[in-house]
Amino acid sequence: PFPEDRVVHDKDGPPKPDKKRLVNKHIKACGVATVYHDGRAVLEALQHNPHAMELASDEIRSNRQVAMSAVSMSGQAFSALSEKLKADRAVAFAAVRFSSYALRHAASHLRADPELALEAITHHPAVAKVIAPELLSNEEFVMAAVRQNGHVLEHLAIDFCENIDIVRAAVSQNVHAFRHAAPSICADRSFVLEAASVDFRAFEYADLQLFEDSDVVRVFVQSLMEASLTSEVPLKPYASALRAIGENERVGHQLDPLFDMLDGLKKWNSALLLAQSMGRGHQRAISTLCNCLRNSDLGFQTDVALALKSIAGRGNTQAIAAIRSCMRKPPSIKKTKKNCRPWLRFLDQAKSTLAELEKDDPETI
Repeated sequence: PFPEDRVVHDKDGPPKPDKKRLVNKHIKACGVATVYHDGRAVLEALQHNPHAMELASDEIRSNRQVAMSAVSMSGQAFSALSEKLKADRAVAFAAVRFSSYALRHAASHLRADPELALEAITHHPAVAKVIAPELLSNEEFVMAAVRQNGHVLEHLAIDFCENIDIVRAAVSQNVHAFRHAAPSICADRSFVLEAASVDFRAFEYADLQLFEDSDVVRVFVQSLMEASLTSEVPLKPYASALRAIGENERVGHQLDPLFDMLDGLKKWNSALLLAQSMGRGHQRAISTLCNCLRNSDLGFQTDVALALKSIAGRGNTQAIAAIRSCMRKPPSIKKTKKNCRPWLRFLDQAKSTLAELEKDDPETI
């Protein structure tokens, strides 16, 4: 009786409304309370309809053997079982292994079971909302949980987010758990350096005031350079930190080796992102952009010209010369309408940038 529409099921996420649930409601509205009286039939139906257990008879929903098989096939099957089976620890474990959110339908004493709660929260930290409060206030349980999944830190009380041992365990398991730490820990110089020595991405969540420290900046730049040698490092998450360094005259010069390395390796994407992170008028960023403009391909030149418009100040002769030299050298392309579009887009952006840079120049563009 069920349609064969494909349903995308999030194994660990909360159940989502779908067509199969609507079919169940329609059947019940017609006065049909029970469709399945046979365990084999309901297990076969679960392959197509994760809510089929709702239409099973009371006898089937109280059958432990059927329940163990059903909860291993569908996370929603557990919610339709009898109250006795919802209080069965083995059945609850089988359900939680398939879908962590099944824990919310378990009996209250099982939601306070440390082993079962740990199994659920490890796979999906948001399950913390249905775990018994006394467990989430237990430091031993919390430590075990963050060691299994660092993102559990997001759902803990502020006291635990300020506990450096708890945060250290969470960050060791997943560096991105650092985003949930208390501000006081994000501003802790020794902790940030310790975390960054394991995974340099910890700098993404460091307090910006730390980037006024010469030693912190040195380690940060060195880490970015080492990572850039092996892969294309996304610099966007560090844009605020890079800008803070670039605007600080005392430490800003420490970015020069990074600029030089990206120029030398011709990693124009990273060089563009680094330059865009700098403030308006940053001379080293302008030099890098001019180098990108002269050496990158046509499609990328349009992005560089746009970046120069926001970073180079009026009358910047270096930027003006670089743009004009590229405009004088059209690429050798077969002149079809399709092939000329990138060149025409670049010309439009170059003219717009020149108009901004030469506002006080009497020469017409």
